[in-house]
Amino acid sequence: AGYTKMITNMHNVAVYLKEQIDELDHFRTIKNEFSLPLVAFSLTQKGEEADDSERQYTEFDVADRMRERGWVVPAYSLAPGAESITV
Repeated sequence: AGYTKMITNMHNVAVYLKEQIDELDHFRTIKNEFSLPLVAFSLTQKGEEADDSERQYTEFDVADRMRERGWVVPAYSLAPGAESITV
């Protein structure tokens, strides 16, 4: 019962975070059917966001800033062939 409650809570938090991130103009979440309690997101590309100005920061900058506030949010470049994509 304890493990089930913990996993259910982690799932609920992941769903909540995805919903909140989806409301922000600067980020887009990567599709997740929540088989794992995690949320992957990246910055929107130029033209996707409401404010179409040049962005002066990357996913790595966001991860560093969140780490300063106690969150563990790693940033990664994807595998060869897709290394221009970061999450």
